[in-house]
Amino acid sequence: MLAIVRDEAAILASVSRSDGIMKPVETSAMLDYLLWRIERHGIYPTDDEAENIRRYLERLRPGPDAIDRAVRNLGNLDHRTLARMFGACVAVMDADGVRRREERNLINSLAVELTGVSLF
Repeated sequence: MLAIVRDEAAILASVSRSDGIMKPVETSAMLDYLLWRIERHGIYPTDDEAENIRRYLERLRPGPDAIDRAVRNLGNLDHRTLARMFGACVAVMDADGVRRREERNLINSLAVELTGVSLF
C-alpha cells in the first residue's frame, strides 16, 4: 500500500514539517488524502493498516533527495489527482489553523515545479 502513496506522503510530510513540527491534526489531514488515493486503486485498508500508515507519516522526515524524487514521479499524475494532492497540501497547512510562510512557500514551489503555476 505504501508504494502507491510513497511520493505523495513525502510531499505532504514535507509541507507539515516545513514549519518545524508535525501536529496530529496535520497527520490526520495527510492520512485522509492517502487513504483516498489507496482506495482509488481498489484497496481498502483496515483500521490497523490505516494506523500503520499514520505511524509511518509520523516518522517520515523527507530530505531534499526524497522530495526531488517525489516531484519527478508525481509529474505523471493526472491533473485531477494532482489538484486533489495540492488540496491536501493546503488542508495540511490549514489543519493547525495557521498558514505559515514556510508552508505556503513550499506549496507554491511544488505547484510551480509540477504545474507551472503558483497557488498563492
